[in-house]
Amino acid sequence: MFSDRLRKLREEKGITQFDMAKAINISRTSLSSYELGVRTPDIDVLERIANFFNVSSDYLLGRENEIIHIDSQAAEIDITKACQIVDTSGLPEEAIKQIEDYIELLKMRYQPGRTTRKK
Repeated sequence: MFSDRLRKLREEKGITQFDMAKAINISRTSLSSYELGVRTPDIDVLERIANFFNVSSDYLLGRENEIIHIDSQAAEIDITKACQIVDTSGLPEEAIKQIEDYIELLKMRYQPGRTTRKK
Protein backbone atom coordinates (compact mmCIF):
# COMPACT_ATOMS: atom_id res chain seq x y z
CA MET A 1 0.00 0.00 0.00
CA PHE A 2 2.73 2.51 1.00
CA SER A 3 4.85 1.93 -2.10
CA ASP A 4 1.86 2.33 -4.43
CA ARG A 5 0.65 5.52 -2.77
CA LEU A 6 4.12 7.02 -2.69
CA ARG A 7 4.69 6.39 -6.39
CA LYS A 8 1.20 7.61 -7.32
CA LEU A 9 1.59 10.87 -5.33
CA ARG A 10 5.01 11.55 -6.86
CA GLU A 11 3.76 10.88 -10.39
CA GLU A 12 0.67 13.06 -9.83
CA LYS A 13 2.98 15.86 -8.74
CA GLY A 14 4.97 15.35 -11.92
CA ILE A 15 8.41 15.22 -10.36
CA THR A 16 11.27 12.80 -10.81
CA GLN A 17 12.58 10.51 -8.11
CA PHE A 18 15.79 12.52 -8.15
CA ASP A 19 14.03 15.84 -7.51
CA MET A 20 11.82 14.44 -4.77
CA ALA A 21 14.71 12.68 -3.07
CA LYS A 22 16.68 15.92 -3.12
CA ALA A 23 13.74 17.88 -1.70
CA ILE A 24 13.30 15.53 1.27
CA ASN A 25 17.05 14.95 1.75
CA ILE A 26 17.33 11.24 0.94
CA SER A 27 19.07 9.36 -1.86
CA ARG A 28 17.27 8.56 -5.09
CA THR A 29 18.13 4.91 -4.49
CA SER A 30 16.32 4.99 -1.14
CA LEU A 31 13.25 6.57 -2.71
CA SER A 32 13.29 3.98 -5.48
CA SER A 33 13.45 1.15 -2.95
CA TYR A 34 10.47 2.64 -1.07
CA GLU A 35 8.47 2.82 -4.29
CA LEU A 36 9.38 -0.76 -5.18
CA GLY A 37 8.40 -1.98 -1.71
CA VAL A 38 11.89 -3.31 -1.03
CA ARG A 39 12.43 -1.01 1.97
CA THR A 40 10.28 1.08 4.25
CA PRO A 41 11.29 4.52 5.52
CA ASP A 42 12.03 5.26 9.14
CA ILE A 43 9.66 7.55 11.02
CA ASP A 44 11.63 10.71 10.24
CA VAL A 45 11.63 10.03 6.49
CA LEU A 46 7.97 9.00 6.56
CA GLU A 47 7.16 12.35 8.17
CA ARG A 48 9.16 14.22 5.51
CA ILE A 49 7.34 12.34 2.75
CA ALA A 50 3.95 13.09 4.32
CA ASN A 51 4.87 16.78 4.70
CA PHE A 52 6.15 16.94 1.13
CA PHE A 53 2.80 15.74 -0.23
CA ASN A 54 0.78 17.40 2.53
CA VAL A 55 -0.93 14.13 3.45
CA SER A 56 -1.05 12.23 6.71
CA SER A 57 1.31 9.36 7.42
CA ASP A 58 -1.86 7.30 8.00
CA TYR A 59 -2.85 7.96 4.38
CA LEU A 60 0.59 6.84 3.17
CA LEU A 61 0.40 3.69 5.31
CA GLY A 62 -3.10 2.83 4.12
CA ARG A 63 -4.87 3.48 7.42
CA GLU A 64 -7.06 6.17 5.87
CA ASN A 65 -8.21 6.55 2.30
CA GLU A 66 -9.35 10.15 1.96
CA ILE A 67 -7.24 13.14 0.99
CA ILE A 68 -8.73 16.55 1.75
CA HIS A 69 -7.93 19.18 -0.88
CA ILE A 70 -7.21 22.78 0.14
CA ASP A 71 -7.27 26.06 -1.72
CA SER A 72 -3.78 26.69 -3.13
CA GLN A 73 -4.24 30.48 -3.08
CA ALA A 74 -4.91 30.44 0.67
CA ALA A 75 -1.84 28.28 1.15
CA GLU A 76 0.29 30.72 -0.86
CA ILE A 77 -0.88 33.60 1.36
CA ASP A 78 0.07 31.63 4.48
CA ILE A 79 3.54 30.93 3.07
CA THR A 80 4.03 34.62 2.28
CA LYS A 81 3.06 35.59 5.82
CA ALA A 82 5.34 32.94 7.27
CA CYS A 83 8.29 34.21 5.23
CA GLN A 84 7.75 37.74 6.52
CA ILE A 85 7.88 36.78 10.20
CA VAL A 86 10.90 34.49 10.26
CA ASP A 87 13.58 35.99 12.50
CA THR A 88 16.89 34.37 11.62
CA SER A 89 19.07 36.57 13.81
CA GLY A 90 21.42 34.51 15.92
CA LEU A 91 20.95 31.36 13.87
CA PRO A 92 23.94 29.64 12.28
CA GLU A 93 24.19 29.68 8.49
CA GLU A 94 23.24 26.01 8.32
CA ALA A 95 19.92 26.68 10.09
CA ILE A 96 19.16 29.63 7.81
CA LYS A 97 19.88 27.44 4.78
CA GLN A 98 17.48 24.78 6.11
CA ILE A 99 14.76 27.43 6.52
CA GLU A 100 15.34 28.66 2.97
CA ASP A 101 15.23 25.07 1.64
CA TYR A 102 11.97 24.43 3.48
CA ILE A 103 10.43 27.61 2.07
CA GLU A 104 11.43 26.48 -1.43
CA LEU A 105 9.84 23.08 -0.74
CA LEU A 106 6.62 24.82 0.29
CA LYS A 107 6.68 26.98 -2.82
CA MET A 108 7.00 23.85 -4.98
CA ARG A 109 4.16 22.18 -3.12
CA TYR A 110 1.78 25.11 -3.47
CA GLN A 111 2.63 26.32 -6.94
CA PRO A 112 -0.37 27.92 -8.71
CA GLY A 113 -2.58 25.56 -10.67
CA ARG A 114 -1.49 22.49 -8.73
CA THR A 115 -4.01 20.57 -6.66
CA THR A 116 -2.80 20.41 -3.07
CA ARG A 117 -3.62 18.01 -0.30
CA LYS A 118 -4.15 18.41 3.41
CA LYS A 119 -4.18 15.98 6.31
